[in-house]
Amino acid sequence: MRSSRTLLLPGADGAGALVAAEKIVQRMRALAIPVVGRITVSCGAAELDTNRGSLVDALARADRALYRAKAEGRDRAILDEGPAEPSALPARLELDVSATARD
Repeated sequence: MRSSRTLLLPGADGAGALVAAEKIVQRMRALAIPVVGRITVSCGAAELDTNRGSLVDALARADRALYRAKAEGRDRAILDEGPAEPSALPARLELDVSATARD
C-alpha cells in the first residue's frame, strides 16, 4: 500500500520543513500496527521563497527530494536546497508512506 500527500507549511523555511518531515518519519517508525507491519515514510522538502522561484520549480524540487529519499533507502527526510525562483507559497513537504506486510 502506498499513499502520497503534500503538506504546505505556512511560515516554515526549508529547515523548518525538514524538522517537520523528520518528526513525521520518527513517529511513523515508532508505530506498531499488528496487521500492517512496518510503515516507512519517505519525505522530500523544498523551500518556497516568495522572492525567488516559481511554484512549478518548488514542487519539482520537493518531488526530486522525495525520490532521493527513496533512492537512499526510504524511511528518511531530504531537503532539496537546489536553485529556486520566485513564488508566493510557503514551504512544501512531500510524503510517501509505505506499509510492508509482516512475514
